[in-house]
Amino acid sequence: MEYDEIIGELYDVIHEVEDDDELVDRIRSLNFEVRKNGIKDGPDKVSTYGEEDVRIELSNVITQLQNLADQAKQKEVKHHLIAIEQDLSSIGITPSF
Repeated sequence: MEYDEIIGELYDVIHEVEDDDELVDRIRSLNFEVRKNGIKDGPDKVSTYGEEDVRIELSNVITQLQNLADQAKQKEVKHHLIAIEQDLSSIGITPSF
């Protein structure tokens, strides 16, 4: 899954959520973290953000998506979050060009 695609998918999920402000806030928070810091997929130690690698571990993003899906009350939202998590689990993150 491409990095930009993850951000877009999270925005789409936000627009699907009805009557659950806490879930929307948690998805927005994850989306902000991903946009701001990026995602680290693999063992590389190189960071484009200076000395400290501030990227979020892919496994952490996957865990957060699973938790969000568990919290979701709407079936469509739950399925959408699970689909994003499964894509990331199976193919990882690919660069956007």
